[in-house]
Amino acid sequence: AITFLVFAFAQPFIPGSQSDVRHGNKVVSVYIDNSFSMEAKGTNGPLLDVARDRAKEIAGQYRQGDLFQLVTNDFEGYQQRLVSREEFMDMVDEIKPSAATRNLSEVYSRQMDVLNSEKDLSKRIIWISDFQKNTSDFANINSDEKIKGIALKAQKKNNLSIDTCWFETPVRQLNAQEKLIVRIRNYSENEINGRELQLSINGRPKAIGNFSVGPDTYVDSVLYFTNTVPGIQNSVLSIPDEEVTNDNTWYFSYNVESEMRVLAIYPDGQKDTASSYINRLFRNDPFFKLKSVSVSGIDYSQLTSNGLVVLCGVTSIASGMTSELLKYVKGGGNVLFFPAVKADLNTYNELLRPANGLTFTGVDTSAQRSAPMELGIPFYSNVFEKDPANMDLPLVRHHYTTINNSLSRIEVLLSLKNGDIFLGKTQYERGNFYVSTVPLDEKAGNFSRHAIFVPVVLRIAEWSQNSLVRAQQIGMDEPIDVRNREISSETTYELKKEGSELSVVPEIRNSEG
Repeated sequence: AITFLVFAFAQPFIPGSQSDVRHGNKVVSVYIDNSFSMEAKGTNGPLLDVARDRAKEIAGQYRQGDLFQLVTNDFEGYQQRLVSREEFMDMVDEIKPSAATRNLSEVYSRQMDVLNSEKDLSKRIIWISDFQKNTSDFANINSDEKIKGIALKAQKKNNLSIDTCWFETPVRQLNAQEKLIVRIRNYSENEINGRELQLSINGRPKAIGNFSVGPDTYVDSVLYFTNTVPGIQNSVLSIPDEEVTNDNTWYFSYNVESEMRVLAIYPDGQKDTASSYINRLFRNDPFFKLKSVSVSGIDYSQLTSNGLVVLCGVTSIASGMTSELLKYVKGGGNVLFFPAVKADLNTYNELLRPANGLTFTGVDTSAQRSAPMELGIPFYSNVFEKDPANMDLPLVRHHYTTINNSLSRIEVLLSLKNGDIFLGKTQYERGNFYVSTVPLDEKAGNFSRHAIFVPVVLRIAEWSQNSLVRAQQIGMDEPIDVRNREISSETTYELKKEGSELSVVPEIRNSEG
């Protein structure tokens, strides 16, 4: 159990009874929270300044021979040793605000690593913090030690902050209008009106908007702009807020591809019939770079250079091909699977079961139309200029029946009148697997020549781009996902701050795929 004594920050610190101070040497571990929230002002000035003063007052109450440990959110190596009272005070003076945040359970563990090494000394644990809710995980601390806390309280501010941002759609394209939604939170008790929101990309102003937000709530503000150059877009959102400045900017990046590679795989000896539908679809769009190869001509070492791999009526899938495709999707690739009219279902299922949980069980040759599309799902957002309520739907004469063997959720993009899956999507680790139960062959129906074939397959290709918005907080141990890159034991990455000599070499973990 934790005995937690909370003192008002303006009051003096009293380290237990006078007898505690006078008799026997002691070791005192003091945690000073130096996260950005401690830059807020209290009645006696910035909270971090007050924390430094309180820490030195604490040390002054102890004897010359007592030992001290200083812990901050930086978790520096030198903080894992005991020092004299004078050295402790010098270290306290050097504390600077930090982007790092730590849960109190992590702080406690850090302190006990040192305190447990001192078996014969009386121990004291002291925390000085504003005790933010997101880091105060008291329930995760199991201790019989008394922890004395000094809670520092900031004055109420008319503070605005940018919480996060996201695009309306996952696709970033050159010369296409973007819709960026920005969430702005008002922490004050007052309504704030007519403030400006600015977006700059690659160091240049890109968009400006205005917003108003009610007390103690948030508003989602929208910015419109166009991407005019390809590549990584280093972006900064900013709002004016003079009282608390550390949360006025939001840094993020995203990628705009200049082209996208698509690989179409067809059965040996059947190039003209099997992949002609896919060739016709992509050949008139300069953004897509299509390459068609037979099963025997696949260069698996180059598989990850493609954003989308389309299987065009391959009749049988060898175990080696299955292994390579699953590895590709696991690493962030995308596969669109069209079956053959005559196929080896056993080999199909070796690929389908782990990728999306489906098993092809047989063939249904009854003629039927597809069901109306669910245009409200994100996949179809902005695909059609108007609601095609009376659209003629594809006719299907041959499709594979399926069962779902796993708990994975399959997003149905197209279905048949009888409720069977026509086209489905499943996320498989970091990639996506799209499966059609209807072959491209015209014997199976008219889907490959139907009006919806082009927009549906193009949307799959568009969604296969790596256009994620990246915005991660330093010190939170959040992984940066580098998809489909060959990483050896000698590979290194370096994070650099633009316009600065500051750089960091992160730890690299290579997962399967």
